[in-house]
Amino acid sequence: MLKKTTVCLSVLLGICVLHVSAAATTSDHIVKINAFNKIYYGTISPDKNSGNSTFTALENSDGLSSIYGKWKKNSFSGNCDISYNNGHILSVEYNKKGLVSNTVTDYDSSENFQTYSCSNGKPYGKITCYNSDSVETGTDWFYLCTPISEWKKQAQYVSYTNLINNPYEYIDLPVKITGTVEDIYETSKQAYLKILDTDNNTYLFKCNNKKTNKYAPSNIKNVTIGDSLSICGIYTGLSDFSETNSHLYNQTLGYKSDFSKLKDQLVSPDFLAKYNILFEFADSELLDSLPLFDTVYADVESDSNNFHSNHLTNSYQEICDYPFYYADHKVSLTGTVVYENNEAASEELTLLLEEDGTKNIYALSVESTDYTSYLHEKISCTGTLNGNNKIPYCNTNSISVGYALFPNVDITQIQVSPK
Repeated sequence: MLKKTTVCLSVLLGICVLHVSAAATTSDHIVKINAFNKIYYGTISPDKNSGNSTFTALENSDGLSSIYGKWKKNSFSGNCDISYNNGHILSVEYNKKGLVSNTVTDYDSSENFQTYSCSNGKPYGKITCYNSDSVETGTDWFYLCTPISEWKKQAQYVSYTNLINNPYEYIDLPVKITGTVEDIYETSKQAYLKILDTDNNTYLFKCNNKKTNKYAPSNIKNVTIGDSLSICGIYTGLSDFSETNSHLYNQTLGYKSDFSKLKDQLVSPDFLAKYNILFEFADSELLDSLPLFDTVYADVESDSNNFHSNHLTNSYQEICDYPFYYADHKVSLTGTVVYENNEAASEELTLLLEEDGTKNIYALSVESTDYTSYLHEKISCTGTLNGNNKIPYCNTNSISVGYALFPNVDITQIQVSPK
C-alpha cells in the first residue's frame, strides 16, 4: 500500500459492467486515463527520485483529483493511489492490462477501513468493514458493481397495475415487493420464485441459484414455499416462456432430505433432457405475462435470529441455507463418495460425498479430463464453497422430476484414502 487509504463506496456507483483499460494517450501534455471504467483527462508529472508519476485531473473530473504510481507505456501499473477531491483515497493495484485487480483496501480519516475484490476494473463479491483496531464491524456485497446497501436505498415500490400496463417505463429499475413464496420452479442454472403479494398479485423473480455469479449474484437464502419475504429485483418486463426453450421442474432441498431414500431417485442430466416433455410443469403457460425480475436481494422473515452475515457459524445447516454468504470459503472434507455423474460435455465430474462422523452431504465439482471413478471410495479433499449444486431426481411414486440442492464445493485437491 503506497499510502493509508480511504474511499467512499459511492465513488464506485455507476461503474458499468463493461470495462476499458487504464491506458492513456498523450496530446500537448494532456493524457486520457481510465479509472474504474470512467475516462478522465489531466497531466502527468514524473518524479525522478521515486520513479513514480502523478496524474493530476483537470477541473470537473467527477470528483477525481489525482493518481499516484508507476507510469509505464501510457498506463499505470502495480500499486497506485487514486485520490478524490473530498479527501478519499483509493489504494489499488493495476494489472498488466492497466485494469484494477486483486484486493482493494479503503481507509477513512478515522482509519476505519474496508476491503473487497476487483477484477479487470470491476469490484465484486464481499465488502468487509473494519474499525481502526482491525475489528470486523459489518459486511456488504456488490451486485453489478454497486453495493447491496445502495440497491436497498434505490429500490422503490411500483404498483402491479403500472408494471403490467406500462412495463417499458420501469425496465432496469430496482423494484421491491413484499409477499409470500407461492411456488418455486427450477431450471439447470436458475430458480424462478412465484411471489404472491398481500393483494394477491403474482410476480416472478429469477435467481441465479447454482454456482455463484461473480458480478451479479442473487443475495438470497435457499427459500421454501410459504416463506414470507421482502424481495428486490431489477425489472426486465413481462415473462414469456412460450418463446423460450426453458423447461421448469420441481425443487427439493436435498440437504434436508433423508438421503437413504433420495439417493435411489437421483438420475443423470441426460434423463431430464430425454423426458422433459413428460415431467415439466403443466402450468408453465400460466407464468406468461407476469412481471419478471432479476433478483438482487431478499430479506426473509423466517430467517433465524441467530444468523448474522458478519458472524458466520460455519455450521452445515447455515452453509446450506445461505450459500451466497459462504462463496469462496475454503473447506477440507473427508468422507465416502455415494453418487457420481460425469458430465462429459463440461469435463466436470459431480460427486456427492457423505462426510465422516456427520453424515452431511456435500456436492463436489471436480475437473475431469481423464475420467476416474470415485464411487464408494473414501476420499479427502479441499476446495472452496460456491453456491448450490443441482442434482436431477425422479420420484416415480409422485411422478415428479426436479433438482435436489446440495452445497457445492469446487475441488482443488482430491486424494483417495488407502484401503
